[in-house]
Amino acid sequence: MNKLWFMLSISILMIGCSENEISSYPKDITYLEGNPANGDYLEMKGRWKANSNMPFQRLPVINSVFVECYERDRICKEELAFLYTKLDQDVANKKIPPNYLRAISFEYKITQWTRDSIIATYKAPAADIEIRINIAQDSAERIFRETSERGSKEANPVTLLWVLN
Repeated sequence: MNKLWFMLSISILMIGCSENEISSYPKDITYLEGNPANGDYLEMKGRWKANSNMPFQRLPVINSVFVECYERDRICKEELAFLYTKLDQDVANKKIPPNYLRAISFEYKITQWTRDSIIATYKAPAADIEIRINIAQDSAERIFRETSERGSKEANPVTLLWVLN
């Protein structure tokens, strides 16, 4: 939670800057081997960049992400800070006002943990969100799939993909 407030504070300070001056964490994936009591730990930061083939975007172009994964607890915590600007479809379509700042967090359940990769899933009411971290290749992706499984009658079967940048 402290990191979320830190990210939010940094983002608020950056609002006074032009859009070209705003930046995110540099991409970094760090795997730390723990001990038998605590287990291994992964820390990942950077920004999510949308796959160019997506029909629409769910995350703004300007975003910053921080993820912590705990082997022993079998959870990953994702903290996102983002700023909607005229670069984003939702602002252009007048769904969201320009220069709208937001911070959110998700807690994912780890479904696979090996020394080379981690897969974690969050099951929201209308979508499944999955983070796939390839430690060996220093890469990660975030996959969003709408679903009608949990009661959403208007789920769109499209899959959205972002890569850590």
